[in-house]
Amino acid sequence: YTRPDNERWSVAIVNDTFCFTNMNTPVQTYSGTGYASALTTTKAKYCIEYANRLVLGNIWTSGGGYLPFTIKGSKENDPTNWTHNTAFETDLLDTEEVITGLAKVGANLVVFKPESYSLWYRTGVATDPIKRQSWRQGIGCVAPYSIVNFQSTIAWIGRDDFYILNGDIPESIGERIRHTFFDLVDITEIEKAWG
Repeated sequence: YTRPDNERWSVAIVNDTFCFTNMNTPVQTYSGTGYASALTTTKAKYCIEYANRLVLGNIWTSGGGYLPFTIKGSKENDPTNWTHNTAFETDLLDTEEVITGLAKVGANLVVFKPESYSLWYRTGVATDPIKRQSWRQGIGCVAPYSIVNFQSTIAWIGRDDFYILNGDIPESIGERIRHTFFDLVDITEIEKAWG
């Protein structure tokens, strides 16, 4: 396998299947025996388990090319099936920014862009499994691998501060270090930071 420079693998476990991806290698699954295998020719920067599905963000497909604004979910309980009527694909075209990360908080999926984020919820309708609950502009995530789950919430690095999600509102937590950090570290290095 290869991976893009300065990028990391994104991983998820869906229905006891280990899934992993990066933008160089098609999405792979491993069931615990034999070798990992490619799901499709689809490549993705980010993946996460949500609503018993493998959800991909910022993807590339052989038929559609580069889709940096797209999230795509597999069939429920089957990360290898992308054509079933319970699979989904949604374009987030509110801004020209690309997706920079995926996270879960409680029952919600969080989709980040550099200057915004949206919260998604599970509908309970198999053929229309997720809907956007809210979308907030002004604070997003510039360091995709800085997203950390802890104590039923998430923390991440935004353009000018460190944040946690309190309910659906971002709260600054970087008062003691943000000025030093953002003065010393340039944006290209901040984008590579991880938690």
